[in-house]
Amino acid sequence: MPMEVSTTLAQTIDKINHFVSERDWNQFHTIKNIISSISIEAAELSETIQWSNPPVEEAFKMMRKRGFYKLIERGKKRMYDVFEAVDV
Repeated sequence: MPMEVSTTLAQTIDKINHFVSERDWNQFHTIKNIISSISIEAAELSETIQWSNPPVEEAFKMMRKRGFYKLIERGKKRMYDVFEAVDV
Protein backbone atom coordinates (compact mmCIF):
# COMPACT_ATOMS: atom_id res chain seq x y z
CA MET A 1 0.00 0.00 0.00
CA PRO A 2 1.56 3.33 -1.01
CA MET A 3 1.93 6.07 1.56
CA GLU A 4 -1.08 8.36 1.78
CA VAL A 5 -0.63 12.09 1.30
CA SER A 6 -2.10 12.68 4.73
CA THR A 7 0.60 10.57 6.42
CA THR A 8 2.94 12.86 8.31
CA LEU A 9 6.67 12.42 8.64
CA ALA A 10 6.25 11.85 12.39
CA GLN A 11 3.71 9.07 11.74
CA THR A 12 6.04 7.43 9.24
CA ILE A 13 8.98 7.61 11.64
CA ASP A 14 6.82 6.13 14.43
CA LYS A 15 5.83 3.21 12.20
CA ILE A 16 9.42 2.58 11.15
CA ASN A 17 10.58 2.73 14.78
CA HIS A 18 7.86 0.23 15.75
CA PHE A 19 8.88 -2.07 12.88
CA VAL A 20 12.54 -1.92 13.95
CA SER A 21 11.65 -2.47 17.61
CA GLU A 22 9.55 -5.55 16.87
CA ARG A 23 12.54 -7.16 15.18
CA ASP A 24 15.08 -6.05 17.80
CA TRP A 25 17.13 -4.31 15.12
CA ASN A 26 18.10 -1.40 17.40
CA GLN A 27 21.07 -3.42 18.59
CA PHE A 28 22.56 -3.03 15.10
CA HIS A 29 21.82 0.69 14.70
CA THR A 30 24.97 1.96 16.30
CA ILE A 31 26.79 5.01 14.99
CA LYS A 32 29.72 2.77 14.02
CA ASN A 33 27.50 0.43 11.97
CA ILE A 34 25.64 3.26 10.26
CA ILE A 35 28.81 5.14 9.33
CA SER A 36 30.46 1.93 8.14
CA SER A 37 27.48 1.00 5.98
CA ILE A 38 27.29 4.44 4.36
CA SER A 39 31.03 4.37 3.70
CA ILE A 40 30.93 0.89 2.18
CA GLU A 41 28.04 1.72 -0.14
CA ALA A 42 29.68 5.00 -1.21
CA ALA A 43 32.95 3.19 -1.91
CA GLU A 44 31.18 0.63 -4.11
CA LEU A 45 29.57 3.41 -6.11
CA SER A 46 32.84 5.38 -6.36
CA GLU A 47 34.67 2.30 -7.59
CA THR A 48 32.67 2.38 -10.84
CA ILE A 49 34.52 5.54 -11.91
CA GLN A 50 37.70 5.16 -9.85
CA TRP A 51 40.21 5.72 -12.68
CA SER A 52 38.15 7.91 -14.99
CA ASN A 53 36.03 11.02 -15.09
CA PRO A 54 33.21 10.05 -17.45
CA PRO A 55 30.24 12.19 -18.41
CA VAL A 56 27.05 11.42 -16.49
CA GLU A 57 25.62 9.23 -19.27
CA GLU A 58 28.76 7.09 -19.37
CA ALA A 59 28.81 6.77 -15.57
CA PHE A 60 25.23 5.48 -15.64
CA LYS A 61 26.22 2.94 -18.32
CA MET A 62 29.10 1.77 -16.14
CA MET A 63 26.84 1.46 -13.10
CA ARG A 64 24.25 -0.43 -15.14
CA LYS A 65 26.96 -2.82 -16.38
CA ARG A 66 28.06 -3.50 -12.79
CA GLY A 67 24.50 -4.21 -11.69
CA PHE A 68 23.88 -1.13 -9.56
CA TYR A 69 20.48 -0.53 -11.15
CA LYS A 70 19.44 -4.07 -10.23
CA LEU A 71 20.68 -3.42 -6.71
CA ILE A 72 18.72 -0.16 -6.52
CA GLU A 73 15.56 -1.86 -7.82
CA ARG A 74 15.91 -4.65 -5.24
CA GLY A 75 16.46 -2.04 -2.53
CA LYS A 76 13.36 -0.12 -3.59
CA LYS A 77 11.35 -3.35 -3.52
CA ARG A 78 12.63 -4.17 -0.03
CA MET A 79 11.78 -0.68 1.22
CA TYR A 80 8.30 -0.96 -0.30
CA ASP A 81 7.88 -4.32 1.45
CA VAL A 82 8.93 -2.77 4.76
CA PHE A 83 6.53 0.16 4.38
CA GLU A 84 3.74 -2.17 3.34
CA ALA A 85 4.39 -4.39 6.37
CA VAL A 86 4.04 -1.44 8.73
CA ASP A 87 1.08 -0.11 6.73
CA VAL A 88 2.58 3.31 6.00
